[in-house]
Amino acid sequence: MNQTEQFNWMETVFFSDPGLVRRENEDSCAVIGEEGCYLVSDGMGGGSDGEIASQIVVETISDSIADTASDSPGSRKYAVQQAVHRANRMIREYSQAHNYAQMGATLVLLLLDTWHPGKALLCHVGDSRIYRFRNGTLQQLTRDHTVGAELALSLAQKGSKQDGAIMMDHTNSPFSHVLTRSIGVSENVLPEWDETTIEPGDLLMLCSDGVTTMLKDEEIQQIFLENASTEGKMSTLSKRVLSAGARDNFTMILCQSASSLPSPKTPTEEEIQENRYLLKIAEERKDNA
Repeated sequence: MNQTEQFNWMETVFFSDPGLVRRENEDSCAVIGEEGCYLVSDGMGGGSDGEIASQIVVETISDSIADTASDSPGSRKYAVQQAVHRANRMIREYSQAHNYAQMGATLVLLLLDTWHPGKALLCHVGDSRIYRFRNGTLQQLTRDHTVGAELALSLAQKGSKQDGAIMMDHTNSPFSHVLTRSIGVSENVLPEWDETTIEPGDLLMLCSDGVTTMLKDEEIQQIFLENASTEGKMSTLSKRVLSAGARDNFTMILCQSASSLPSPKTPTEEEIQENRYLLKIAEERKDNA
């Protein structure tokens, strides 16, 4: 099976727009279909060079994942983790060279499993998001790295779920835009990794916060319910964000899985052991930054 065929069960469309208020689009994205990798980054700060930060993130990760479709999931996770550290260093060096007070970027990344089509890794930093639409229900798979989200989690853990839900809402929380994690702002960056399942017919959306500040989750879910095709969903989403005011740049990638998925690969015991090791140490090491 060649690399092009390996992930051809995932249909993708993407859209990026500066919105109606900002002159420049500081979002960047990449659809690397042959590698089963999809990512969105939202740049910020750096005077008018926020887009440089997001471009560094996207290009560095894209380079790291090239020609890895035959590698183990652990090896690919390790490569992305190291790329995030490199991007963090590169953004800081660019910011310091241009005397910027602060410059950084968010990241959401979907990395399909090279062994099992029904699995994927998620990586995120900041308040860009990944959603999954399955059986008519939209679910947010990532947790925003913001002051508002952290407070919401704390309140929920203490039993004040209603207040927590209010704080999680971008449109209600005065803290929702204040990031607690980003790439390029601090000497160290802490990406958050998760695993998710993919079933036939699942739709996954990666987006910058320019989408979610304009549309509530319920509105996005209704758009997905009302539009059959992936292109129709994307077209309606973009129109609705614009009609809502589009106060920020906004970027979306929609990934639609096929009605049937390929059979999993059966790795050797040696490959399984090596993969487990790499999955474990990927988040613990910073080797190439």
